[in-house]
Amino acid sequence: MPSIFIDANIFLGFWCLRDGRLPSELLLPLVELGDHLLVTQQVANEVERNKLTVFLKNVGEMTSRMPPSIPDHLVKHRRYGELNTDLKQIDERAKAARKEWDSVTAELASAISEGSDLASGMLAPLFKKAVAPTEDQLVAARLRRELGNPPGKKGDPLGDQLSWQQFLDAVGKQKTVWVITKDSDLATMVGGTRILDPFLYRELKERGVEKIHVFDKLAAAMKSLKEAGVGAQKLEDKELAELEKQEAQDARIPFHGSLFPSEGPWTCPACLQRNANTRMTAHPSSYGGWSYWITCSQCGARFDTGEPYDD
Repeated sequence: MPSIFIDANIFLGFWCLRDGRLPSELLLPLVELGDHLLVTQQVANEVERNKLTVFLKNVGEMTSRMPPSIPDHLVKHRRYGELNTDLKQIDERAKAARKEWDSVTAELASAISEGSDLASGMLAPLFKKAVAPTEDQLVAARLRRELGNPPGKKGDPLGDQLSWQQFLDAVGKQKTVWVITKDSDLATMVGGTRILDPFLYRELKERGVEKIHVFDKLAAAMKSLKEAGVGAQKLEDKELAELEKQEAQDARIPFHGSLFPSEGPWTCPACLQRNANTRMTAHPSSYGGWSYWITCSQCGARFDTGEPYDD
């Protein structure tokens, strides 16, 4: 019986180039959790719909501008001229790297679209076993949405409600479960700890679950699973600790809006420059539905705040 629930945002981390990026070393241990993990058809479809968008999110960010060369009429010392020479060489190498970057990312985007990239291939065995909902589960999920019970956002298609309903039905006699999610509909971040929504917590308890582990980072979840003897047995403790640090660094741009104030100045996570205002606009979210995006006036980087746009 499955004891692990992982939402689509976690899986999508394998296609992230920067924010939310998952270490490659976690891919195989995740695949090896197949017998303990419930992958619903909804989650598999959501990953398939969004993996290319997630990949392309950071593709255009190789935009750092070179400092200008010193004009000849201001070149007073030899080292000024040497600096200009160095800047020219660096600029030429940067242009060559940009050209190669465009070529490589175009090839990868095509492979992701076709499902022939390495991540898609390795996760294929999990997604091929994705469980379709029963008619009763569809009815229960629709009722959940109509009553306003979590998970799920207002106006979103029937999705999170359905996957959660399937997980509840699949838990069976499991006494310990793991919920790995970045979705605020499922769990809230409090003091660096993910806390499961009280309604969802009660539902699991009513089904006889005694211990509920909640994580928003896969490496930390793998550490817990290893300690319980469920998975990640091939990863050394030292390696897991290093992967936790790496994942934490790549998670500096969160999937929710707490980094971005509703008004006032903010610091861009990409270029670390201060912005005078939020400049939020609504766009299709990388993770389903519509959300508010914020744009840095210094480097032009855009970020999905995760705050839903409901109008």
